[in-house]
Amino acid sequence: GVTANPNPIVLDSAGRVVGEIWLTDAISYKFVLKTSAGVTIGTYDNVTGNSSGIYAAFSASSGSSLVGFIQTGVGAVATTVQTRLRESVNVMDFMTAAQISDVQAGTLTLNCTAAIQAALTASTIVFFPQGNYLTTGITLNQNQKIYGFGSTLTLSTTTGTLVQCYNGADALQTSQYSEVNGFLLIGGQTLTSGSIGLDCGSSARLILRDVRAQNFDVGFKMPNAQFGSAYSLKAYACNVGLYLKPSLLGGGSNSWSFYDYQGVGNIISAVLINNQTSFPNHSIYF
Repeated sequence: GVTANPNPIVLDSAGRVVGEIWLTDAISYKFVLKTSAGVTIGTYDNVTGNSSGIYAAFSASSGSSLVGFIQTGVGAVATTVQTRLRESVNVMDFMTAAQISDVQAGTLTLNCTAAIQAALTASTIVFFPQGNYLTTGITLNQNQKIYGFGSTLTLSTTTGTLVQCYNGADALQTSQYSEVNGFLLIGGQTLTSGSIGLDCGSSARLILRDVRAQNFDVGFKMPNAQFGSAYSLKAYACNVGLYLKPSLLGGGSNSWSFYDYQGVGNIISAVLINNQTSFPNHSIYF
């Protein structure tokens, strides 16, 4: 249009614009809709003119908050795309482009520890797209669930713990209801005393599923973890594949169920049960 509309614009008897309304690109407008008697029906602010302004609004980091979402089914509650997507986290949301390229290529030149830990802090559910992540070790929080889909976590040092399933001091049942699913854990090529693939600490009701540990002093360590379940674990080329520590005093590796555990090529033992030869009131199922 080349002719400007009057201000205010008077609608016809059907409530429609007589001509057309064109907005100047990248300028925000405020529209006030009133009855013929001058009673305000509604006010609409920050209406952006044409394409570039709209594209800018949606391409901003807050753009997903402008898009609605509702799940199919009776009783579903409307929300925004931003809120829906933030219910879980992709670890690469916290990584630089260079780190992502390094992980995808598997070159192991950039340490990803800070990015991974930031993702774990941001959400209890964290997804790891396939790749090889170099880290000095990560710690899971309460109710933390991580899904690797076959991804690899590689310990950047010859000592230390790659994945800890407890937060802070090793107090009884510090972390509960966590899950580690779909990872290959790789330690240093030299089996240094003290290196651990996955340390369950004093966690309770932990679920381990499809996890492999390779080249550690201890592949899976469960000194005080209780009421856990492990599905398809494999310890390969470790000094000790699986370390359990039942206790007569309560605590200890109590009430664990193992489904398809394999210890292959471990130097000292595939399974090491420490401290006691008899464990009343404890149950460990293979």
